[in-house]
Amino acid sequence: MSHDGASRRTRHWPWLVAAPVVVAVGYLAVHAMMVDVGLAPSRSVVTGDEMPMGFRDTMRQAGLIDDDEQVRLFYSADRYSVLADGNLLTDRRVVSWQTFEESLSVYSAELKDVAEVQLAYKGGLMENSVVEVRTDTGDWFLLYVSARDGGDVRFMDELRRRISGSVKKIVRQPL
Repeated sequence: MSHDGASRRTRHWPWLVAAPVVVAVGYLAVHAMMVDVGLAPSRSVVTGDEMPMGFRDTMRQAGLIDDDEQVRLFYSADRYSVLADGNLLTDRRVVSWQTFEESLSVYSAELKDVAEVQLAYKGGLMENSVVEVRTDTGDWFLLYVSARDGGDVRFMDELRRRISGSVKKIVRQPL
């Protein structure tokens, strides 16, 4: 009899192990579905064409981009909102923003005013790379760009290509 009681008690431990795994897999599946339907930002750098139109509308309403500005590349580290955090490259500017305590802080530079672009930190699969942008006036700001699928390199290469029309100093540290 005691053997049956012990057997019944040990049958519950698989559920204790499986429940957190099921919850984690379910969370990842829901987030992937939200990305697919354009309700949440991708974990990778995307082109303007790949970016959901709703994100573009949200950015326009927040004053991050003008109506006639074309988004070339976009990345947001936030899993749920494009306004919480983001970086983009347009046909005219490079922009970074973050929301802190319900206040949106925006850092941007016209491409013609960018003097230097430098990889400050090379991220990995689970962390973003940090790109430093300096302007002709000495102002600077940071871009946080996903290293996933080479997005950081793609972002820097496209930024470098867009500012190469004028004499600029571009520094790119070895990857």
